[in-house]
Amino acid sequence: MTPAEFDNFTLMLASLMATLMVGLGVTLVFRVVVLPAVNGLLGVVEAERRYLEVARRAMIIRNRVRDLQAEYRQLDSQRSRQNSELQTIQRQSAAAATRPPDFIHELGEPRAGQSKYVARVLVPSGSPLLKPASDLYNPIWRHLNLAEVWASSVEEARQHLDLAYPDKLGYQKHFLDGQPTQAGDRVR
Repeated sequence: MTPAEFDNFTLMLASLMATLMVGLGVTLVFRVVVLPAVNGLLGVVEAERRYLEVARRAMIIRNRVRDLQAEYRQLDSQRSRQNSELQTIQRQSAAAATRPPDFIHELGEPRAGQSKYVARVLVPSGSPLLKPASDLYNPIWRHLNLAEVWASSVEEARQHLDLAYPDKLGYQKHFLDGQPTQAGDRVR
């Protein structure tokens, strides 16, 4: 390479290096000074930050709505199941209320001045009245039994019940709530 060619090559290399340095300087100035100034003027950074905050809140709300919808579906399912159970219980209750007792035992005779007292007579499960091998066995005690007692007072009705169904044989007696019926009110 001749000195003239070397000078041309050096000059070309030097101009290329100068161009790269100027380009790098312009890029740095643009990146460090101009771009933040433009972003600041346009509010791009603030808008991006607000957009990201809104997107984050939207995601939180969306997740909460999804959770609430799942909880609502679960509660609705429970409500439907409970309504179904309630209707079943109401049907059974209505059927039981309209069902007449299996056995009614009358104690005493209706006379003027007497009232009818109604008591439920039960036999506990371990009683000999419910054991087929016992001499006292009677299958009616497996069913609903009511006693209609005609008496002048509650105490007299209790005495009639105690005589007819003694405690020592395992009978349990419970008077039903309500007003007694007067003897004159009964139609036979």
